Amino acid sequence: MNTKLFSAVTGFASLCATAQASPITALDSRDKFTFNAHEEGQEPGQMPQQPQQPQEPQQPGQDQPTQPKNYFEQIGDWIETGSNATLKDVQGAWTGRCFEKVAPTVANSALLLSHQKDEVGPGFESATYLGQMVSYVGGADYFDEYDIDADTAGAKDVFLGIIADKKYTPVSTESGTLQWTMDFEPNGRIDMEYSASLSRDFIVIEGVNLINGNIIWSNSLRKNVHDVKPGVWSRCYYFKQL
Repeated sequence: MNTKLFSAVTGFASLCATAQASPITALDSRDKFTFNAHEEGQEPGQMPQQPQQPQEPQQPGQDQPTQPKNYFEQIGDWIETGSNATLKDVQGAWTGRCFEKVAPTVANSALLLSHQKDEVGPGFESATYLGQMVSYVGGADYFDEYDIDADTAGAKDVFLGIIADKKYTPVSTESGTLQWTMDFEPNGRIDMEYSASLSRDFIVIEGVNLINGNIIWSNSLRKNVHDVKPGVWSRCYYFKQL
């Protein structure tokens, strides 16, 4: 496996120990994902165009026409009308797309991974972990035909490394939905909350940011500083089990 092709940026430092540029990162990280991500049919880095609806001339006193919802907003609607997912629903590896609030029309190729870990012995059920990976190379369909067994990009190794560093919490089902958190540093402070549900035959996942302030996104490709506010920051949907 070529471990130089994969990195995960968790908080303020990269886990990648190589000097080579890393084209893939963990979505549950502090990195911007629009560097080379694009929707099918778009050039890398080009913002996809939303379908434009013809508009009639505005008459005095008329309400403004409703604008079509972008992809980020549409997935939000799916989440609102979705149903609870179970641990069985998210087993294995899935390919899909992720969208950020700051770039709601940019489709990022995404990989959803799950892992069962025996943490308390045979008398209890194993803990389940979920993680999302995003590609910096290829198109928005980069993971659609990905061979998860060969795992040439090393996604599983990085995912297991993040679990070993105790940056994820196991998935909880106490509220009826699948929920987990992310602690980037880790320092005992929860930075992100995630929830998974089912809608329109898709697995849909929403990420909520709990941090308010300047956050550094950094990997071997670039470094950016952004003013981050609490609230929903990512929405993803997964449609194909690998």
